[in-house]
Amino acid sequence: MINELIFLFHCLIVSLLATIALKYGQLALASLAGLYAILANLFVFKQALLLTLCVTCTDAYSVGSGIVLNLTQEYFGPKIARQILYLSLAALLIFVILAQIQLYYLPAPSDFSQAAYLNILGQTPRILCASLLSFAISQNLDRILYSYFQQKFTHKFFILRNYSSLLISQLVDTGLFTILGLAGVFSNLWDIFIFSYLIKIITIIISVPVVSFCKKYLQPKT
Repeated sequence: MINELIFLFHCLIVSLLATIALKYGQLALASLAGLYAILANLFVFKQALLLTLCVTCTDAYSVGSGIVLNLTQEYFGPKIARQILYLSLAALLIFVILAQIQLYYLPAPSDFSQAAYLNILGQTPRILCASLLSFAISQNLDRILYSYFQQKFTHKFFILRNYSSLLISQLVDTGLFTILGLAGVFSNLWDIFIFSYLIKIITIIISVPVVSFCKKYLQPKT
């Protein structure tokens, strides 16, 4: 039960931070999008039991990144949202490159952290590349879908538009990562896909109404 409570708190915090960033404008949204991108890929290797399922706990960051892009598009337009997406992906790529450089330093005899960093940041290139690629494609898809729903519903039905774009884009993200990163490593890919996407659905269902409620009281800086 403790993990489920942490998960709920995690979703609430990620959503609340997105609306606070909205209040402070484009720079805050760009910074948070980059941070969420890094955290989503940094912690993707940690697994935990959630609703009796063994899953990663980074779905809140992936969904949060999509919410940040959707809020940006809602208040500042698709051009700014596209720029923030590219900046967050660039920040993620720079982090990966610099982290690998850091690992190549020969540790001092008294160093105790190298093994831990290697376990986290020295993961197989295949999984890391799969995570990066699936994240980039799904976030760009979310941006495109949200723009479409935004025009179709003329800025109405904020929750419905977010649900639609996030559920589709996160479905693609889950499928791509499962195939590109885990095929040939695990035999039960279908179970992994279903369980992972189920957690993302729950994350989206929790997070979007929180954002919708909070943004009413946090007027963005334009």
